[in-house]
Amino acid sequence: STRDDNNKILALIAGLAALVSLIASLIGGADSSQLQTMGAISGICYIVLTAWSITLGLDLMKKE
Repeated sequence: STRDDNNKILALIAGLAALVSLIASLIGGADSSQLQTMGAISGICYIVLTAWSITLGLDLMKKE
């Protein structure tokens, strides 16, 4: 998120999504009653991280 050539806002959102996914994984592993909810949260975070990866790839393709 500190570089000027990438989308800073999307990079910060992706970082936050990764942190939320990590916390959801820890909660889901510790408390099996919350496992289904934490799985849904991790799935949403996966979609956000995939969108960020796609935008990075498209930017790299445009530079070449």
